[in-house]
Amino acid sequence: VLTFVDTAYTKANPPTHLRVAWTEKALKISMVCFEPKMDKTQGVTTEGRPAQDPTIWNNDSIEIFLKPDRAALDTYHFIVNCNAALYDEKNITDTWSKADPKWTSSAEVAVKRERNRWVAEMSIPWSDLGMSKPRPGDKLTGNFFRNRYAGGEREEFSWSPTAGGLYFAPNDFGELILGN
Repeated sequence: VLTFVDTAYTKANPPTHLRVAWTEKALKISMVCFEPKMDKTQGVTTEGRPAQDPTIWNNDSIEIFLKPDRAALDTYHFIVNCNAALYDEKNITDTWSKADPKWTSSAEVAVKRERNRWVAEMSIPWSDLGMSKPRPGDKLTGNFFRNRYAGGEREEFSWSPTAGGLYFAPNDFGELILGN
């Protein structure tokens, strides 16, 4: 279980836990977003891909950036809100201004809402990331974020802190090493 920090590099409160696993076919991601104010969570769009709405980051949501090859420009971005709405896009430049929101993954998303947390689970096929069947020891870079609004003001938590609080900061992405 990997934990998150806030923009001051202190442990996120409420906590967010990240689990990453993989199969021959997909990368599996689970993020547990602990939330003492579940009745205040904001998720204006609901399950599915509502017109590929990029503003769901303005909801209680998670964001995932994956860069299978640190040297290449391709970066994949996924946003899932607390109601299971999904937004995804692919970027093929070194700045986020050229992201392609028309790109659509085959990712599967599920969100469970519980008394004191919401849990987002994703399965992202390797083929969506331009990868063939990975092997133990293979590496990819990425970052994981949580946007929290239930506390009244936007709070940002991340797995690998980035300079200046920018989310699209590939040089600050952490490294994931696929294990056995």
